Amino acid sequence: MGCATLATLGAFASPAGAAATAPAAATGPRALGAVATVVTPAAGGYSPLIPARVLDTRNGTGGKTGPVAGNQSFDLVVAGAGGVPATGAGAVALNVTVTSPTCSAWLTVFPAGQALPGSSNLNYLATKTVANLVVVGVGTDGKVSFNVPAACVGSVEVVADVEGWYAVPTATPAAGGFSPLAPARVLDTRNGTGGTTGPVVSNSTVDLVVAGAGGVPATGAAAVALNVTVTSPTCQSWLTVFPTAAAVPASSSLNYGDSKTVANLVVVGIGTGGKVSFNVPAACSGGVQVVADVQGWFTAPTATPAVGGYTALTPARVLDTRSGLGGTAGPVAGGQVFDLTVDGAGGVPANGVSAVALNVTVTSPTCVGWLTVFPFGLATPPSSNLNYVVGKTIASLVMVGVSAGKVSISVPAACGGTVQVVADIQGWFAA
Repeated sequence: MGCATLATLGAFASPAGAAATAPAAATGPRALGAVATVVTPAAGGYSPLIPARVLDTRNGTGGKTGPVAGNQSFDLVVAGAGGVPATGAGAVALNVTVTSPTCSAWLTVFPAGQALPGSSNLNYLATKTVANLVVVGVGTDGKVSFNVPAACVGSVEVVADVEGWYAVPTATPAAGGFSPLAPARVLDTRNGTGGTTGPVVSNSTVDLVVAGAGGVPATGAAAVALNVTVTSPTCQSWLTVFPTAAAVPASSSLNYGDSKTVANLVVVGIGTGGKVSFNVPAACSGGVQVVADVQGWFTAPTATPAVGGYTALTPARVLDTRSGLGGTAGPVAGGQVFDLTVDGAGGVPANGVSAVALNVTVTSPTCVGWLTVFPFGLATPPSSNLNYVVGKTIASLVMVGVSAGKVSISVPAACGGTVQVVADIQGWFAA
C-alpha cells in the first residue's frame, strides 16, 4: 500500500499543468535545433519524445472521462499514443499528475494485466495538485493501469504526459538498457523493510542493498529506478540519493516540509556492495521516514553505449538561477522561457547525447503554476513536469530530449510572479 501518513502540502486549486491552453511561447527569437530523437534504440534503450498529453480524465483524453473514485483501476493504451510506437515499447516514461482530489491518498501506476502492487507513485491531499515521473512497463494490449485505493474516500482527476519510451529488453539487455519490473517495495523505515528501522535522523546516511532486491539481478545492474517517498518528517529539508561509497553530492533528490509526504522518481547508480545511499542533511533538525519502490534496472554502459543506453552519473548541480549557475540568473518571471546547455555539463559528454535525466526543483515561487521542460528549439508543449504553489519547494525527475546540446525550461504566463529553478543532472542517454 502507499504511504499512510499524509498532511497539508499547500493549496493548489488550478488545473494541472497546461490542460486547456498551451503555455506561453518563448519570448524573443529562438534558434530551431534538431531534436535528437532515437528512432530505433537498442534493446532496453530510451527514445525521448516531444512531451505529449495522452491522458486527461477531465476531458476524456486517453479514453477515461470523469473523476476516478476510490478503489477503482482503469487502463490507458500507451502503445501507439503520443509518439510511442505501436509495437516494440517495453516501458514508457509518463509524467503523471493528480488534480482536484476530494480525498487524501496515493496513486499507483503499473503494467496492465499484472496484480496491483503494494507500492505507490505519488501521494496527494484533498484539493492539492501533485505530479511525479513514472517509468512503467507496458503491459497487456499495450496498456498501463492506474489505481486509486480504497483509502481515497472520494475521487481524483488524473493527467499523464508521455516523455519517452524504452525498447523491449532482451534476456541480455544492451549496454545501458532498461528492464522494467513489477513495482516492489524494497525500503520502508517504518517497518524495517530494507534493513533500516525508524526515522533517518539529521546529518546521517543509510544504505540500501538493491542488487538482488525486488527483481533487480544480483549482478549486472549498474543503476536502478526507485520511486522514493519521504513521510512523517519532523523538519523541512531535502533527501539526497546517491551511489554508496561516493561522497554525498551537493544535490537533492526530493524536498519535503514539516509533516508532509512527498515522492519523486530517482534513477541512481549502484555503488559499493550493490547498494545505494540516502542522506538526510544537517539542515534537517529532526528525522524522516523513507520508503522506496523499485521500478526497474539498467545494465552497465560501455565506453561506447548502445543507442538509447543510459549512463548513470554521480548527481551534480548544473542549474541554479539563485546564483546564475547554468547561465540564467533569476528569479524567472511568468511567461519566460530559458535554455540550459547540458552537453558537457556535470559529467555529460560534449556530444552523442539523445536525452538527459534531470532532477528539477522549483523554490521560492511567488505564484501558483507549473514548469515545463522540453527539447531546445521547440514551441513550449502543452504539458507539465511539476506543479508548485506560493512559498513551497517542489522537485521532480525529468527525462528530456536534448537538441543542439540544450534543453528549455518554461514558466507559464499563468504564473503572475516569479520562481527560482534548480537542476541536478542524474545521467544521460546515448544517441
